[in-house]
Amino acid sequence: MECECSTLEGRDQVSSNIISRLLGMNPSRDEDWNTYIPTLVSIQQCVLPLNSQREVLKKLLSLFFSLHTHKTSFIYSLTVLQDQLRKEKTFVLHWVAEKICSRSEEPEVILMYLDLLVPVEEKDSFVILNLHHILPTVFYLSAIKDLKAPLVTLAGLKRMRPKALINEYFPKMYAHLVINSDKDTLAACMRYMKKETGIELKVLITSYRLKVIEELLCVLSYDREKVTHALRDCARADEMFKNKGTGDQNVVKEYLSHNLMAALSFFLTKLNNEGTSVKTKLDILASLSELCSFLGSDHLSPVKHSLLACLKISGNLSRKSASFNTVSVSLWNAFVRNIELNDLEVILPQVLVGLAYHVTLDKEKIVPLFRYLLVENRKKFKDLSSYMVLLPDIADLKEIVVQVRGAKVEFRNILIGILKNIDHEAVEVRHQTLNTLRNLLDVNMGALQGLLLRTDQTDSVVSELVQKLMNGMSSHEPDEDLRYVSADCIGRIGALDPGRIEIAPDTSANSVEIQNFLLDVNSADFCVRLIMELVRACQSSREPFIVDNCMFSIQQVLKIYQINGKEKNMFAADVMKRLSDSAREIVSPLLRSMYVHTPKPQQKINTPVYGSTLGRNYKDWLVNLTQCLIEHIYDPKIKDIFSSCLPALKKDVRTAEFLLPHIVVSVICGAGDEEIEILVKEVNAILPEDGDASQDDGQDRFVEENTDKLVAQTLFSILDHLRSWLRAKYNLSISSLGKSDNQLRTEDILKATKDKHYQAVLSFINRIPDEGLANLSFYTGAYHRSAFYLDRTFVNQEYSEHQLNAMQKLFACLQEPDLVVGVAAVRREEPTLENQILYNQAIGNFQDALCCFERQRRAENVGYTGLIQCYLYTDKPSAAASLAAGLIAKDKSLSKYLAPFQAEAAWQLGEWQELNEFTKEEFSPEPSWEMNLSKVILSAYKMDKFLFLQESHSARKDILKTLSAVSSEQSAYKKSYLYIGRLGMLQEVQNITETLLLNKPGDNEVLYSRLCSLLEDLEARLNYTQVSWTNMEPILRLRRGIFNAVYSRCKPTEAMVRERVKTEIGECWLRSAKIARKAGQLQESYSFLLEAEKYENPQIFLESAKLKWERGNKTEAISALKKGLNDAFPDVMNALEKLSSKDDKDLQVSLTNLDRKGPGLRELCASGKLLLARYVEEAASVGQEAVRTHFEHAKEIVRTSDEIFYYQAKFMDKKSMKMTSEQMINQSEIVTHAALTYLRSLRYGPTFLDECMPRLLSIWLDFAATIQEAIVAKSRDTLTIAVVDHATKQLSKLNRTIQNTISKMPTYYFLTAFPQIVSRICHSNNETYNVLKSLMVKVVLAFPQQAFWHLVCVSKNRDPTRKSRCQEVFAEVKRVRSDLSKFLTDAILFSEKIDDLCDVKTTQGVLHTSCRELVPSLPALFRSKGFSSIILPIERNMVVTSPTSEADLETHNPYPDGVVTIVGIEDDIQVMISLIKPKKITLRGSDGKRYSFLAKPKDDLRRDCRLMDFGNLLNRMFRKEPETRKRGLKMRTYMVVPTNETNGLIEWVSNLKGLRHIIITLLKERGVSVQKIQRQHMPKNEDSVEKKIEGLRKCINDMKGNHSSPSVFREWFVRTFPDPQAWFAARLAFTRTTAVMSMMGYILGLGDRHLENINVDTTTGQTFHVDMNSLFNISETYAVPEIVPFRLTNNIVDGFGPLGTEGPFRISCEVTLRMMRDQKDLLMSVLRPFIFDPLVDWTIRDKSKKKEVGGDDGNKPGKEALARVQDRLDGCVTTDRKRKGNLNPPLSVEGQVDHVIREASAEKNLAVMYWGWNPFL
Repeated sequence: MECECSTLEGRDQVSSNIISRLLGMNPSRDEDWNTYIPTLVSIQQCVLPLNSQREVLKKLLSLFFSLHTHKTSFIYSLTVLQDQLRKEKTFVLHWVAEKICSRSEEPEVILMYLDLLVPVEEKDSFVILNLHHILPTVFYLSAIKDLKAPLVTLAGLKRMRPKALINEYFPKMYAHLVINSDKDTLAACMRYMKKETGIELKVLITSYRLKVIEELLCVLSYDREKVTHALRDCARADEMFKNKGTGDQNVVKEYLSHNLMAALSFFLTKLNNEGTSVKTKLDILASLSELCSFLGSDHLSPVKHSLLACLKISGNLSRKSASFNTVSVSLWNAFVRNIELNDLEVILPQVLVGLAYHVTLDKEKIVPLFRYLLVENRKKFKDLSSYMVLLPDIADLKEIVVQVRGAKVEFRNILIGILKNIDHEAVEVRHQTLNTLRNLLDVNMGALQGLLLRTDQTDSVVSELVQKLMNGMSSHEPDEDLRYVSADCIGRIGALDPGRIEIAPDTSANSVEIQNFLLDVNSADFCVRLIMELVRACQSSREPFIVDNCMFSIQQVLKIYQINGKEKNMFAADVMKRLSDSAREIVSPLLRSMYVHTPKPQQKINTPVYGSTLGRNYKDWLVNLTQCLIEHIYDPKIKDIFSSCLPALKKDVRTAEFLLPHIVVSVICGAGDEEIEILVKEVNAILPEDGDASQDDGQDRFVEENTDKLVAQTLFSILDHLRSWLRAKYNLSISSLGKSDNQLRTEDILKATKDKHYQAVLSFINRIPDEGLANLSFYTGAYHRSAFYLDRTFVNQEYSEHQLNAMQKLFACLQEPDLVVGVAAVRREEPTLENQILYNQAIGNFQDALCCFERQRRAENVGYTGLIQCYLYTDKPSAAASLAAGLIAKDKSLSKYLAPFQAEAAWQLGEWQELNEFTKEEFSPEPSWEMNLSKVILSAYKMDKFLFLQESHSARKDILKTLSAVSSEQSAYKKSYLYIGRLGMLQEVQNITETLLLNKPGDNEVLYSRLCSLLEDLEARLNYTQVSWTNMEPILRLRRGIFNAVYSRCKPTEAMVRERVKTEIGECWLRSAKIARKAGQLQESYSFLLEAEKYENPQIFLESAKLKWERGNKTEAISALKKGLNDAFPDVMNALEKLSSKDDKDLQVSLTNLDRKGPGLRELCASGKLLLARYVEEAASVGQEAVRTHFEHAKEIVRTSDEIFYYQAKFMDKKSMKMTSEQMINQSEIVTHAALTYLRSLRYGPTFLDECMPRLLSIWLDFAATIQEAIVAKSRDTLTIAVVDHATKQLSKLNRTIQNTISKMPTYYFLTAFPQIVSRICHSNNETYNVLKSLMVKVVLAFPQQAFWHLVCVSKNRDPTRKSRCQEVFAEVKRVRSDLSKFLTDAILFSEKIDDLCDVKTTQGVLHTSCRELVPSLPALFRSKGFSSIILPIERNMVVTSPTSEADLETHNPYPDGVVTIVGIEDDIQVMISLIKPKKITLRGSDGKRYSFLAKPKDDLRRDCRLMDFGNLLNRMFRKEPETRKRGLKMRTYMVVPTNETNGLIEWVSNLKGLRHIIITLLKERGVSVQKIQRQHMPKNEDSVEKKIEGLRKCINDMKGNHSSPSVFREWFVRTFPDPQAWFAARLAFTRTTAVMSMMGYILGLGDRHLENINVDTTTGQTFHVDMNSLFNISETYAVPEIVPFRLTNNIVDGFGPLGTEGPFRISCEVTLRMMRDQKDLLMSVLRPFIFDPLVDWTIRDKSKKKEVGGDDGNKPGKEALARVQDRLDGCVTTDRKRKGNLNPPLSVEGQVDHVIREASAEKNLAVMYWGWNPFL
């Protein structure tokens, strides 16, 4: 046939015509079939229209099933027909069914032919398993034709009667009949069915209700009208359905809604089942679309989560096959358009994510859905802007995003949206959020780095983001892909210094709920969590039988807990209410379900299970042990609960892990000796042999690989649970007594601990050897846990060398150098070479470690791996490579162990051919970081994109394995920093490789521009990385290696890029030299400098001079600087020599030429000149004028450098600080110049804001006060008058300059020192006061809320001068801004109401009262119309976030998290139990949270307020110093706001517990009565020191009770932090914060540190001090003087751990004191307000003088007190406290710390302390 056609449709028509003619042929001769059938087979295998293909298939089937042509067909078409049976099974079986019902055919013969097409392995069961395809058609045709044989034949296959067969397949057949029959035919078929079965239709429908509905809904898309009519008939026929409704449609909808959840579960199972055919899945999805349209919003909302699950599956199917695209889009459209929008809000994120994928499939239908949801109905949803991060970045949706979120959105606000979705319960939302974040980070690194670097602390949004990404990497996240993307995002952010982020502990958990969950299996809290866990198991499985098992378990659990949906059951109602929305959808149908589970016969389980045949892999061990233990539970109900979960836990490991700890508790609490022995035996089988050498069960202990570690982790989880259970049980027992902490007696404590269940669990824990657990933990890499158990084996501080070696090795693995140093400090014997190597490696001193290795190498035959690593760490790759090659030459088997190090040495050396050899698979059977990184670098060098991505992915996944084991505890980031650094390094390699090797643009200028941007990014990443040798050197080493690869790959045409890369390599060497120098690795630094010199870096002379200075060669350093400046900048140096005040033309020409040579050279020249000025000043090698000249030259080079002005100001300030008042007046120019120079430093940048502002204020205001004193002096000669007059002019000049500069500087600068400014409000010099007033007015105008809280106390001061001047400030503010008048009036009114609340008396013994009763006008304020918004006086609102040099000062927000205002006050007020009865009030914030405060009367809180200001300054200093930052040193502060001189508000800090209560409670558990022992050994005042010492010793000894140690505080950490990682972090936090408070208290003379004034944070372990009124050694004047510098009693030391004061405590003290001594001038400036503000009653020191009020002249006792502070900051210590001026020469920091530690812990000092201070605790 000849024809032509140009369209697809036309070609299909031609094909159909040809095939029709071919199929119409009927060969007459047998031999023609041999040609005809093969022709049909060939055509069948061609690409044909579906109809034509099926017509050919029908012909082939008819020939195959025909007796005449069967033989020929069998030969030619068997294979094709077998293949078609597999692909088109439904179609083929339908044809077979029709053939069976042909009157001319025998059914048995047809089935015999069919059997030939079936695969061999399925022959016995194929027809039976596929009856659901065959039987509906057979029944239909049999009914129409009135046949019996086909049904009899098919029933015979199952050995049943036709009646039973019809009953079994009724739902499937009924659905088929409904779709394929008209009304009359359907009625005929039903009559036939009744005739065959004898059963009425309504009986069948009632019996198979769910199945019928499911099958009918599956075909709803075929003919909606027929199906709805059938459902109507079912509803009316179903006797179980009572509500018949009104109207056919309503009846059907109501009927479906009762059974919809079950139907949807059926659909989900079908859609998830891989065995379900594509056609069936398409039918289900199409029917679901019809169902949504039919039911409407009222009936869809209750099952929205199940529908969403179906939608999610449809999206997944679309990703796999395009055939699902159309039906998936239609389903989404039907769902969104028909569901109630109010009900959609809870699942809106999932909906948006689901729709987002489909945009690319059919944007014409999907984009309108986005518009419908987000634009047309935006008012129906809350906070839509945060969901915009879930939308893909495509043009069609950008307009919608802009309409919802706005055109310009700050990156920070986008991150806030990310945070709201990143831990969403839906995995697809988390996926989309993380993918969006990953893309955002790629294009917004500059904005992110701004949030990291532009303020003095990392933005809280970034801190929260990091914490949530850490959670995302944790093993708690079940989705592996999500863990990987989280790790990828962490790598893109980089290794952010842990000290720069503040991660708040999670305190959201309800303690009562946790307690009930732990203690009571019968509680609603446990029931809710159990059901949620079973629901999770059900949802996460795709296997129908597993889902059924989980459903059965849920059903049985509901029955046991008697949850049946009846409202009168309060327990059931509570449980159902607390379930999540999606869980409730699944659980609700199971309240009435009838799932059946037939368990397999249970074999006998012998113990121990671990290592036996039943426990050789983790799952078998877990399931079998769980089953075994359930049988030993005593309580029948609890046993039933856990038994009902067996079907689920056998299939789901996580369910078993969830239940096992609770099962163990249940066994222990109801068990006898036999059951306990089973558990102990199991544990001992798991422990290493040396943990319990006596255990020998004679069993084969073989287990599969990795099972031992998984089993160990489960054992650890059980033990953690048992410890948490003990704590909860104890707390419950104590709380049931209804007594306060002070009322508890020893008998009460003992009764709580003697509970039989408590004792049973405690006894079991104590039977497990701690040493064995420590060894097991170390073996499995759980080092924190190993430290936890090892610590429990130490009962005193006399350790054997074996114990010390174990500690040192463990602490090195924990990467805690301070602890390693502590071990070295407590050693009594000479350390071995191995000890020294481990010590040096742990502290990063690889050069010394190398020396030890060399010595060990000569002395012993040792392994060389450590030595090779040391060579690599010290950047000696050649030596490492040579040693490795030599060792392998001797022993070839070493190659696989040394290959990773050889590979690393190869890429460091740029030996790419050797690197290719060393990275081959035969050299690295196991992955390692060194080998993975080497492979990544090699693939980059090869410029193989696919291989590079593959190796990067593999390396990242390997790191993730370690990180996934990290919990989401507060300190997880710090503990994982090594691996986070590696993620960052991989990202850097990826950035460099993709920019410079894989995606090179053709234009070299574009490539160079990208390189410059890349280098800026790398520089920023390094700036926020933790500054330490061990962290930064690997990064720099890697950069040198990868840039070396780039350099070698640069083309000749890329000369500019090649040169810049070479320069960057040199800068990396130089940066390494700098870091090594700062770390004290001076030899390494010198080696790096030699390497850097090869690259002709202009900065080398600067680093070389610094290194010489560090080595103590000051003269050489100065000479090197001078030579370097002259060599690098000869023209500039010559111009500076000729510089005069009138002519700087030559200098400007030289500097202009310098700028043309390259960026940064002018700044380098100025830095060199500044360093020269500082060196010659410190070395005192030249006169003061020469030093000044160097500073002036530096300023001439760069005139806007805040650094130059700051150091010059410090230089001048040193002289002014030593001046007397007379000298200050005589040399007023120096003083004025110093102040102005500080001012200019502030003017040009914020880098030294904290240092400059306090000193500027001190110099300025002190100078003015001194001049005023001179002016008012009565006796003055002519010369003095002239001098004073000149000084007054200088002061006027200074005042004018400050006045003029105020407007040019950001106002928040002054807010940082506002308390210092306010303290001088009574300044005696009027001109200065006027400037001071204008300054205060400026601050109040810009920050009225914060300034008010600083001034409110002054506005009510009893001193009329202070009060009137404050009113002047307020008056001026009101004049300038009238809108603030009402605010100030309202704010003062509010503060007065707070005063009233503080002062009002409450009834004796009343602990709770009403605010409306005490001060009814206070809550009324917030109800009054137009009352001003007032911020909460909390640290978030009050403490300024300072900018850095990276910030835009004009736009910088000092309160980036926003401020929270007061919207109301809670009525309940708690009255605290104390003499003055302070009241705990709760204010409601504008953010919806509640904030508690202590309203304290009869106490001058101004001292506490100033001390908190001092603490905040210390914390800012701590954040700036790398050594303090990396240790997390800080002083815990809180907001204190005096509202008048005797009242005020104190910010309430939750989760605190007093040390006294903790220690006394623990001692009571031992049966020790502290009060009795205290009274028994109380010394008399007249006793000698020796007798008091003896009494102290006896008292401490009696505290032991029956134990070996009198100290108990260590045990509190064990109980409070059952998780070992949290325990370790908490104890370190306690140690380090105690060190900070000890040094701060020592410097300030803080006394009265009894145990009730020292608290500990129960969430972090940090020390928290309160009532810090006893400042400046006032406690030395008590009746019993306090002579210890700080509290360091035995229990405090016990809290530090086995090393006591060595290690972290001592080092933290040294680091803290060194920082304070370095910043002594700044700290003294901040302390000066204590003199001028009447905060401290100095008259107690000088009783001969009356108390002075008003004025600004200070007082002698105050100055003497600050002089003692100055002495301590200078390093001077007193030998006799009564002779305050008798000082020894200054000590070093280490010497001073050692002195005060000895003084604080000396018996002779503790023995003479006030006995109520409890020196024995």
